[in-house]
Amino acid sequence: MPGDQTTTAVLAIGDTVVGDAEVQFDTDWYSISLVAGASYQFNLTGIGAFDPLLNLRDAGGTLLLQNDDINYPVNNNALITYTPTTSGAYFLEAVAPYNAGQYELTAAELAVVADDYAGDQTTTGVAIVNGTVSGSGEAIGDDDWFAVTLTAGQVYQVNLDGIAGFDPRLNLFDAAGAKVAVNDDVDYPAIVDSLLVFSP
Repeated sequence: MPGDQTTTAVLAIGDTVVGDAEVQFDTDWYSISLVAGASYQFNLTGIGAFDPLLNLRDAGGTLLLQNDDINYPVNNNALITYTPTTSGAYFLEAVAPYNAGQYELTAAELAVVADDYAGDQTTTGVAIVNGTVSGSGEAIGDDDWFAVTLTAGQVYQVNLDGIAGFDPRLNLFDAAGAKVAVNDDVDYPAIVDSLLVFSP
C-alpha cells in the first residue's frame, strides 16, 4: 500500500480495517473524509506484539497530530481525537517505527458531550483554598480552568487526582493567562496524578 497521498485505500467513519506493516518503518496511508465541527476518534491497535504509531495529515500531507502510545508502557497502541475546522479529505498514516506486524485501524465519530468548564479565562469554575472541586475530562485534550484567589507570600499545594485510571496534567496560570508552573506526574509511572507547590 502506498505510504503517501497516492494511496487508494479509504477508511470510512465507523469502519475498521486490518492492515499489514510488512517491514519496520513501513507506512500505510488511508484517505478519510471529515466534517468541520464534528469530533472524531482514531484508534490504531497492534495485533500481537506490533507497536504502532499513528499520524493524522491534512489533504496536502502536512502532519497535524501524532500519537505513539496511549499510555506507555501499559498501552502501546495509538489514539488520536480531532475536531476539524475544515471539511474535506484527510489522511491517517499507520507507521511501524519499531517492528513489523499487523494492525487494526478504526475511525469513529464521537458523540457531542457538553463541556463542564471552559479551558480559558472565561471559565465559571472556582477552586477554594482548603477545598475540593471535581471535574471531567470529556475528551483527550480537554482543558478545565478554575479560578482561585491566592495571597502573596503564602505557600500552597495543589493536587490534581485522576479517578478510575485518568492520567491528568496540572497547569498554573497567572491572572493574565500566562503559564507559571506545570506538573504532569508526581512520580511516573508509580503515581500519574499531579501536584504543584507554589508561593505567589
